[in-house]
Amino acid sequence: MATRLFTPYAAPGGGDIVVWGAWTGLLNGDDGETIEIPEHVDLTVHIFGTLGVGGSISLRGTNEVTGVTNEVVLNDSRGSGNPITITAVPAARQVLEVLKRIRPIVTAGDGSTNFSVALKATRSR
Repeated sequence: MATRLFTPYAAPGGGDIVVWGAWTGLLNGDDGETIEIPEHVDLTVHIFGTLGVGGSISLRGTNEVTGVTNEVVLNDSRGSGNPITITAVPAARQVLEVLKRIRPIVTAGDGSTNFSVALKATRSR
């Protein structure tokens, strides 16, 4: 199990209004580096890669100041009860909750499982 870093990309014309980047190389049992973007209220994730046998990845978040002991699986824009737990790729979801810290976690898969999670987060001007 490894923690994969979030790689930010330059957002054309976005400045600090847009955060754009990705976690890549997420293998079975891996998680992504926790990032903090609480002022960005419009979040969309694009999840792609190799599912493998039984592959599953979730987007989780917390408002805890440190640690991730009480994080929750985030829901998509359809509302509570629609968790962002992906078992078929590619997939794109708009995130419902706006929490201080977020990260992806690969919850199942095999030796060929290899996900990427691209994030676009926008804040109000």
